[in-house]
Parts: sequence; structure tokens; C-alpha cells
Amino acid sequence: MQSITGKKVLFLLNNEYRPDARVKKEIEGLIKAGFYIQLFCWDIRCQLPKSENYNNFSIRRIQTPSKKQLGYKQLFYLLKFYLKFLIISFKIKFDIIHVHDPLLLPLAGLLKILYKKPLIYDAHEIYVFMEAKKFNKWVLKIIQHIECLLIKYFV
Repeated sequence: MQSITGKKVLFLLNNEYRPDARVKKEIEGLIKAGFYIQLFCWDIRCQLPKSENYNNFSIRRIQTPSKKQLGYKQLFYLLKFYLKFLIISFKIKFDIIHVHDPLLLPLAGLLKILYKKPLIYDAHEIYVFMEAKKFNKWVLKIIQHIECLLIKYFV
């Protein structure tokens, strides 16, 4: 499916999109501007359809069964999602990469390098504040430093 502008945006999202209200508003605005949106979700609950198609908008949920709030243990499932997405990424055509979450920023950076496409990072919250109760201050400082480095080199 081709949009008015011919530009396809690859959205990476750290939830299954039930829908996420902030992401929905962004997508609607981009569709109005003539973009085609391909939303790929990290779906750990596996309760929603694997794919949905609309006019100038598609959703693909990459099911990676897990639970919320696993802390460090979630890294295994995140890497599993990365691998599943990388395997299918070779079949996707896109012009722009758009990512919302620090957890998916490394994957987006890798896609930027592999496919030589521009990357937009639009974090909706400051991750280290959001996760302050889950991790100790040293881990939070490391996470913040990694996010800043990824932004500096990829965005």
C-alpha cells in the first residue's frame, strides 16, 4: 500500500498497542500528512491479533510471551524480540524509523546502520524517572548514560 507522500514510517513500540493514546495521536497526524505507518509492537501478553490492517496503517505484534515488571530478567525477552524483528526486517520496506522507548532505541540504531534510514526518537517519558523504584541508582545512571550515548550517535 502506497501513501500520498510515498513515505513509509516504521514505528517500533514497547507495548502491544491496545491502542496507546499518545502513539495513536501521532499516527493519526502522520496519516493525515500522507504517510503510511507500519507499527511493530513488542507484545508480551499475546492477547491481541498478530496483525491488523487499516487505510495507510498496519500493526504487526511480535509475540514474545513474558510478564511485566521482571526487571533485569526482561532483558532475555527483549533480546528475543530483537531477534524476531531483525529476521522479519529484511522483508519490510520503509523510509523512516520512529521509536518511542529507550528499550527499543538500540534496535532502531541498528536498523539505521543496516538500512541507512533516518531515525526519529520520540520518548514520551524520561525512562530513568519512570523506572526509579525498580532499579538502584547506579543501574539508573548506567541506563541514562547508555540512552544519552545512543541518542548522540544514532539520532
